[in-house]
Amino acid sequence: MNLFGAIVLAAGVLLILAAFLLKSKTTLAVRISLAAAGVLLGAVSALILITEAGRRAEDQVNTLVALRYLEEGNPDSARYYLKEVEHADFVAKCTEVVFEYMRGNETLGQLKQNGLAATAKKKREKTMVSWLSDIDPGNLSTQQEVAEKLTDRGGYSDKRIRQAEAQYAIENGNWDESSEKYRDSLKETERIRLDINAEMNRQNYRSAVHHAATLVSEKPSSDNRLLLAETIADSTYHGDELEESDFIVSGEQTEDRTREIAKLSDSLDAVNIDIEQLQEKAERLDEPDDALTKKMKKLLDRQEKLSSQIQYLYCYRALNSIADIYSFEAQIVRARLYFAMNRYGDAVDLLAKASASPVTRLTARTDVRNAMQVFHDAKKEGTNYAASQSPEFIDAMATLVSSAHPAMSSVATGELTRAFSVYISNDMKTYGRNLYASNIDTSKFPEIVVTVNGKDTILDEIRQKSAKLVLKDTGEAIADYEVILPDGTDGLSNICCVVDRSGSMGGKPIEDLKSALDGFVGALGDHAQLGIVAFESSAETVLPMTTDRISARQTIESLNAGGGTDITAGIREAVDHCDSTVGVATILLMTDGQSSIDMNVVEEAADAGYVINTIGFGDVNDELLREIAEMTGGQYIRAEESSELINVYLSLAGIVGNAVQIRYHAGNTDETVNRYFFLHTDDSAMSLRRPYSLTQPEKAITVTNVQPALLDVNGFTGDTRIVLEGDNLSGFTKARIGGQDAVIENADANADRLEILLSAPLKGGFQDIELSNDEGAVLILPERICVGEMHYGCNFTLGALTFRPDRYLVLPDNTLVFGNAVNLVCEKEENKKTFSARAEGILSFAADAAVIRQIDEDPNGYRGGAISCGSSGTLTGRGRITLNGDDPDYDNQGRNRIAVGDYELSCDQDQIRIILKENE
Repeated sequence: MNLFGAIVLAAGVLLILAAFLLKSKTTLAVRISLAAAGVLLGAVSALILITEAGRRAEDQVNTLVALRYLEEGNPDSARYYLKEVEHADFVAKCTEVVFEYMRGNETLGQLKQNGLAATAKKKREKTMVSWLSDIDPGNLSTQQEVAEKLTDRGGYSDKRIRQAEAQYAIENGNWDESSEKYRDSLKETERIRLDINAEMNRQNYRSAVHHAATLVSEKPSSDNRLLLAETIADSTYHGDELEESDFIVSGEQTEDRTREIAKLSDSLDAVNIDIEQLQEKAERLDEPDDALTKKMKKLLDRQEKLSSQIQYLYCYRALNSIADIYSFEAQIVRARLYFAMNRYGDAVDLLAKASASPVTRLTARTDVRNAMQVFHDAKKEGTNYAASQSPEFIDAMATLVSSAHPAMSSVATGELTRAFSVYISNDMKTYGRNLYASNIDTSKFPEIVVTVNGKDTILDEIRQKSAKLVLKDTGEAIADYEVILPDGTDGLSNICCVVDRSGSMGGKPIEDLKSALDGFVGALGDHAQLGIVAFESSAETVLPMTTDRISARQTIESLNAGGGTDITAGIREAVDHCDSTVGVATILLMTDGQSSIDMNVVEEAADAGYVINTIGFGDVNDELLREIAEMTGGQYIRAEESSELINVYLSLAGIVGNAVQIRYHAGNTDETVNRYFFLHTDDSAMSLRRPYSLTQPEKAITVTNVQPALLDVNGFTGDTRIVLEGDNLSGFTKARIGGQDAVIENADANADRLEILLSAPLKGGFQDIELSNDEGAVLILPERICVGEMHYGCNFTLGALTFRPDRYLVLPDNTLVFGNAVNLVCEKEENKKTFSARAEGILSFAADAAVIRQIDEDPNGYRGGAISCGSSGTLTGRGRITLNGDDPDYDNQGRNRIAVGDYELSCDQDQIRIILKENE
């Protein structure tokens, strides 16, 4: 019983007793007053106690619904109902323990469990604590079992359990007689709100919009209009195509969407014509015209706004419909509408303004006030980044961004709320550097030209030669320097986004990428041209360089995932495309997977002056992407999840393409290797250090293939020609193979091919190739040739893989060596290949005695068919693997190399995995 209510009731009873007991000692009027006061206090106490009973019943129902979600392994939805519990009883507190374990907070769960064990007095409470002890933190089923026990034997009445079950059933579309009866018992408005909540929980957003429109039609209150705007936001976020029919209630007419879009499209066409005419006029001018530039900016802004209005017609209608509502809740709904339209910065800004308002801090909801404080603390400079990434921080942001509709579980636990919360969390993370030197030109030393990229505010200080700037070169102050635009740009920057659309990007990753690119387009400056190259097994330019933001957005929307991953093809395509543009070009490479890369292509990009910024998430080779960025003067940014791509691209939008050049003469000219350029401000607000050298690094030498890789120990009859394929192979004058001297026949003829003549036989086993030049430089290629007992014409199987070598060796230690060219095929389904490739170089396998016996019995494999090497195992390879034309992923327009260097081929009956050990 509520203590305050009990006190009020007792006071009322005492006053009524006093009225009777003082009958002979006071007047009738006084006695009547005392009795009336007593009755009034009794009524007040009854109201308090009834309200308290209602709250207790509501708390019990919320606890039971939370338990029902925990039984299904859904802690996110359970969290919403636990937050709605105002006064947690012992069952609710036990539910919180299960919730903490289920979402992985083992430490917090254990602390809460220990607290309950210390306070348990009644037998039932001690029993519930014993149930909690049965939980295995790493075992979901034990957590679900305890949730079920708390529901069935927690002491709640059957009425509360039925009510909670009905609410859970309606939310999840599991209608039965009980849930129908519960729904019918509600008032009409409550029933419609319940239907909206249920439809949104089931992701039937168009139906939710229709119900909300019905609600507004019956009663166009502020709350109902906000709820309609909310359903539109969630529907838009999930990509639903809303129609006028979704808003029609009882046959009423609404504004025709087709007519409105046609009107907007006509306006957009007119703007596009004006832009084309202005561009033609600008091309005829010898010098830039400021008035023309301003007019172009206005037209581009108008173009973008009209395009957005067409794409997000109903979101703009929703914003207009709540324009007269100035509450905190309205600001939250506006922020959600902006987030649904990919206007992430505007969404966060609105949220910040709303939560900073003095009026909103007076809200009665403690959880919302606490969330506001967390948000403001996180926005302060010096915020602990790790804290902003915690589940508790994200939960607080979810409370804040869903606070407009506290009674709607679908809003609080929906994907829009989650994505918005995670976005705020990630927004606290710094992606990349705000200032970096992308290139240092030393071709006219001691004149140095440093290209510096950064945000406009930082570059403005450099352009203005702020008094706070301190510049040095190799320890000596730079007293005189010139700040210029990068050569040939005239202020124009070209940005080429190279995006991975391989099969692993399917689903959420490709959708997150599209949202990130859309935001990136909106954040680019007026003088930035954008091009997009998409790659998988091959690469293509899907958007040539353009300032047309509408074409860019249409191209982005058309991206889809499928195929392999060839990063080299993506970079090569981007470099080829950038070669045809005027001005400085920056390349943004994004991938979520691993791929062998031809670093010569990266070197060509660096030599051409292209900066490559790399973005990686998922199963990527971080070191490789970092090397690509550093070779070209860019930076590598790592995102833990695809949802972070939005923040990554938005942070880069203000940096890439923004560049100035600093030209100066170095004072100290003696040092040639350990040189550096240094820039900082005297208040240490920004700092930049870029080492450079006056000596040019040697080009990398690579060998991708050796032919023949296998030699018969008994078959040497004279000179044997060995051919090496690779890069930068010219200049070698001497060779040794397996310790034997050999003759190089074309030392200076071709950089990607080297022919060696071997005149003496080699001993058995793996042999090294050693190359050297007249200056004494030596290159050793370990185990590139193998000598052994040669066999021909036999097939082998390992798991699901079949090898088809034209020849193979058997070494004394039972190692099988396949070489030269080996066909690798997997046919898991009858007459249908799932993998078909060609391995050039050497493949080896440690065979057992049973395999060797089969070879001895049938050395050429004519009678026995394929020799089985087991149901699983690993082949060790060195060389390269390329897809055959009959492979499902083969593309005759692209590069089909899938591995170069040292690798392992892991096989079993279910799958084949290629594991790169070391790329050359």
